[in-house]
Amino acid sequence: MRHLAFATMALIGAWWGAPRESEAACFLCSCSIVASNVAFGDFQPLDNARLDGAGAVTVTCGPIGLLASYDVFLSPGGSGASTARRMSNGAYTLDYNLFTTAGRNTIWGDGAGVTGFVSDAWLISLGATSRTHTIHGRIPAQPLARPGAYTDTIIARVEW
Repeated sequence: MRHLAFATMALIGAWWGAPRESEAACFLCSCSIVASNVAFGDFQPLDNARLDGAGAVTVTCGPIGLLASYDVFLSPGGSGASTARRMSNGAYTLDYNLFTTAGRNTIWGDGAGVTGFVSDAWLISLGATSRTHTIHGRIPAQPLARPGAYTDTIIARVEW
């Protein structure tokens, strides 16, 4: 059975959620996703340094689950490529990316190519079960970036 849920947030922009086909038994169960903004703070191009930020997605499933599992995927955003995400401010852009771990070594995407995604599972749940997953963001050093407010919209999808 295929299930879908959506959530939108601003990543210095935004996210969406959607569900997946699973081998798990999910009785009277559905999942939802809520995402928070990825907050980077003030990027200072002249510092010639990267800037890290974080946000979160929370998946809630219930009311009854047995061997429940889900996957969380992130869209590529306005750039069209998860490996080369860009925030924009009119005609200007600012490179950034989102990662599955604090080490920022796996790009959070849809699992295609070099991207990964986040999975979680549990044996039994009675009532709503929520899990929060941190989205680790990074803006690399970009000494020629123009000042301004940059945004992108990302869609987070949960499949269960």
